[in-house]
Amino acid sequence: MDDDGDMAEMYLTEKKSRMEMSFYGDQSMIGYRSADGASISAPVSPVSSPPDSRRLDKSLSMARSRHESMRSTESNTENIEELEMLLEAYFVVIDSSLNKLTSLKEYIDDTEDFINIQLVCSVFLSHINSKLSNKNL
Repeated sequence: MDDDGDMAEMYLTEKKSRMEMSFYGDQSMIGYRSADGASISAPVSPVSSPPDSRRLDKSLSMARSRHESMRSTESNTENIEELEMLLEAYFVVIDSSLNKLTSLKEYIDDTEDFINIQLVCSVFLSHINSKLSNKNL
């Protein structure tokens, strides 16, 4: 958790929305729709279209990711700080629970020891009583 990237990955809601934006952004780049739902695309030459369109898609994707990266860096820093504060609060609660459970375990162990001592004492006393009663007979 020392790595800010790991901390940022814990923001699952933001990660989901980024993935959805990326998906819908890719969908919008495929073709623009007019008001009546028909696809409006630039005229395409059958010979030069595939490499050019791939290059364009790649360029747009890279530009989008750079823009997204620059924009999200500022919010990531704030989000990471917020996440660190939340994790610290959870750590305090968990640490407190661990201390209580450890104390409870020690109390149980002490109680078991006390019961064993009482059992040994009662066996010892009954043994002494039986010896005394046999001696008196």
